[in-house]
This record gives sequence, structure tokens and C-alpha cells, in this order.
Amino acid sequence: VAVGDNYLSNCIYYNRKELIDKNNDLFHSKKEAVQLQYLATHDFLTNIPNRYYLQSYIAEILGDVEKNNTSSALIFIDLDNFKVVNDSFGHSIGDEILIKVVDRLRRIIGENSILARLGGDEFAVLYSGGSAEKIEALRECCLQSFRDGEKPEFLGVSIGYEQIQDFESLAEVMKRADEMMYVEKREKQYARGYAAEDTKEVLTK
Repeated sequence: VAVGDNYLSNCIYYNRKELIDKNNDLFHSKKEAVQLQYLATHDFLTNIPNRYYLQSYIAEILGDVEKNNTSSALIFIDLDNFKVVNDSFGHSIGDEILIKVVDRLRRIIGENSILARLGGDEFAVLYSGGSAEKIEALRECCLQSFRDGEKPEFLGVSIGYEQIQDFESLAEVMKRADEMMYVEKREKQYARGYAAEDTKEVLTK
């Protein structure tokens, strides 16, 4: 309706315009809220869920009896010696490797699982179910990412695994998975140190 001298026509025109403006403002506000929510719950580099998202989801499982009756496994993944990559080759190369790792992990974990970046070179997978075979598949997936192009030979993978249903709180399951991951890491460090001592002993004979 065009603006004219008729009072009723003017009221209809301006009320309609105000309604359209309010709807546009509401649309943009909702869009901004969605964007902010995404940024708060996803990793900037890899675009996968972050620690906050993962913790919120696990807390929901622990608080939901029906969901908690299903078998869910929390798997922590740490890329061994990754700091050396950033220090020696630069953060851009490090970022490329992280993105490759995420791309490969996404392909194998399945639709009902969640892949999250905990920070730095640490990731987590929340599996529906879980087995030793899946853990080794994750390990090989990461190692395969390193083999693409020029792989720094010193990179490795440490993994910790726990069933969520064995714990009552979020803090407990996160702590336990982290501890199991570092148990494996320490065992490998000990093995490397032991092998180095053997080599040293042979060379000095």
C-alpha cells in the first residue's frame, strides 16, 4: 500500500513496515545467537566440537538413565612429540597435520560418535560401544595421517580408554581416560629410554 493522504492507509503502511523491520531484527538476532553458540562449542581450526561441547554431552549421558544404559566409550588421543613439529617446522605445518588427523578420524568413527578437540594436540572420541579393535583403528588412522607427505619420524599416538557407564561423574570419567592415556605415554617413554640405554651399552663395549 503506497503512502497517501488517507489516514487508514498510512497506518497500515507504517505498521506493516514496523512489523517487517522487527522480523528482520529478530531473524538477525537468532542468526547471531546460533553463530555465537557454534563458536562457543566448536574448535576454530578444525571445526569439530571442543572440550566444552564434549563435557556437556557426557554430562547429559550421565544424567539420563535411558542413555546411560547404552554402552559408550570415551577415548582420549594424544599426538606424541607434537610440540617438536611446531618448534621445528612451524605452526602452519602443525595445523596441516592436525587437520589431516581430524579428516581421517571423521571418516572412521561413524555417525553416532563424536570427535572433539580438547586443545593443542589432544582429541577425544565418544563412541557408542567401543572395543580394542576400534582403538587400534583410531591409532592407525592417526599414524596414516603422519605418513602423508613428509612425516616427522618421531611422531606417535597415545590413547586412553574408559567406559562412561563405569563412572558417576563427568570429572571422574574425564580424569580416568586422561590417566590411562598418560600411562601409555609413560610406558612408551620408558621403553624408548630402556632401548637407548641398551644401545649406549652396546656402543661402549
